[in-house]
Amino acid sequence: MSCRYLRLSMCSVFLVLLLTSVASARNNIRSGFFDRYPAAAGTQLDDLISNKGHCGVCHFDFDGGGPRNPYGVAIETRLAAGRSIDESVADVEFEDSDADVFSNFVEVTDTANFSNTPTFPGLKDSNYAGALNVDLAELALYLTPSGATDTDPPVVTVLAPTAGAVITAEATTTVQWTATDAGSGVASIALELSDDGGAHWKRLAQGLPNIGSFDLFMPHLPGAQILRVIATDNAANDGYGDSDGFTVTQRMGVAPTTLRDFDLPGTQPFGGGLAEDPTQTCIACHGNYDPTVEPHFTWRGSMMGQAMRDPLFIAMMRVAEELAPSSGDLCLRCHTPTGWAEGRSFDTTGNSLLDKDIEGIQCDFCHRQVDPIYDPVTSVPGDGGILAGLADVPPVHGNGEFVLDPDPLRRGPYTDAAASHQFVHSEFTLSANLCGTCHDVSNPVFVKGAGDHTYEVQTLDTPHPDGDSRNMFPVERTYSEWSVSEYATTGVYQPQFAGDRPDGIVSTCQDCHMRDVTG
Repeated sequence: MSCRYLRLSMCSVFLVLLLTSVASARNNIRSGFFDRYPAAAGTQLDDLISNKGHCGVCHFDFDGGGPRNPYGVAIETRLAAGRSIDESVADVEFEDSDADVFSNFVEVTDTANFSNTPTFPGLKDSNYAGALNVDLAELALYLTPSGATDTDPPVVTVLAPTAGAVITAEATTTVQWTATDAGSGVASIALELSDDGGAHWKRLAQGLPNIGSFDLFMPHLPGAQILRVIATDNAANDGYGDSDGFTVTQRMGVAPTTLRDFDLPGTQPFGGGLAEDPTQTCIACHGNYDPTVEPHFTWRGSMMGQAMRDPLFIAMMRVAEELAPSSGDLCLRCHTPTGWAEGRSFDTTGNSLLDKDIEGIQCDFCHRQVDPIYDPVTSVPGDGGILAGLADVPPVHGNGEFVLDPDPLRRGPYTDAAASHQFVHSEFTLSANLCGTCHDVSNPVFVKGAGDHTYEVQTLDTPHPDGDSRNMFPVERTYSEWSVSEYATTGVYQPQFAGDRPDGIVSTCQDCHMRDVTG
């Protein structure tokens, strides 16, 4: 046997073993899914006319491999953390991986209430066009549950608060209700508050179980209020009940401020989707391989990663809270944007934050930011719709007035990343404008006066009249100072900060603070 033939034979054997190994690994996970959901076997989640025995439950490529859809990413990260296949699938059952209002469990198992189920738990109208090796027209039939047989909303009655009740602000109060649904059953409960007779509502909690009561932290919004309890059934019908009117007290400090004074434009709590915990999810691919270059290790030890662990910051925020009630809301926006965006900052002292929130400015916050200043050339496709859905769009980059993509689409500087998750190139991640979101800070209690460098206290217990941080009292102006510096205009030769940049020129915040490295 010639050496050449031996080499070819060995290569052939290696290739067969490799392909067998990959198929085995893939089929292990695939088999685990159908072991968990045997009724889904033989359905569109198993076979499509355009691709038999596909891997599209987890992968955008229905032949397997490549980027995973949001459901596949959720499974992958749990497997990477050492969970078994069955445990991983079970862990994500009641999550809504593709943010289409239906839990993964409903999409996969509820064939009684919809005409097209089971549907793909990681795909929906806004992301399925990225699927490969499948007929998109065929796939479009099975994205989100539809054709519900149950069209009747739940019936909701609010039992507490009762009429005329006086509720202490910045303390917990027990909300009580009954919610019934004869068709498909109540899936979850949300709570909203209105201080203008029902014209506008502020969401305070969502995703609650229908157990009839919840200890709600009452935010510092003094005056007459109505509470709405919203029940969503398993066919995505909403029903609600409103409480009788009640009153929330005011906590007085040196300055009689309330949470209304710190209302600002941008994404509001519960409007930006759920963020991943970087120490549980992002680390699976972005950590534990080289601490000199890996994103997770270098982020974890940074000021960003420690922003909500700084004892001096926490002490100063508590002092500010005593002097100006609810002012901590402005601090929490930037020091724990995940906690703020997920509704755990109504307690403006920070006492209601979870462990995930203590991770500070974490991966999902920066990598899901939308540029509030829309540019048809550089903005990510779809951002116009996200901005149009906001009640108020931030007029500038600053003051924690961020906009978040509600979909789990990660934005980054690269166009060719070999990522396990869905991603898109975003010029905003390369721009100092992104950094300006939290590095130009102003006090919205003040309004710029007629004269130069004069500021006046605005009417208290109301939002700033225009939400423009340039018309508020300046606290820090790091971004503004950079924008009129030589760095922003021409760049500066400082090779000691430039990392691998061959010309040694630095310009944006990222050039120095996230300098280029090879790894």
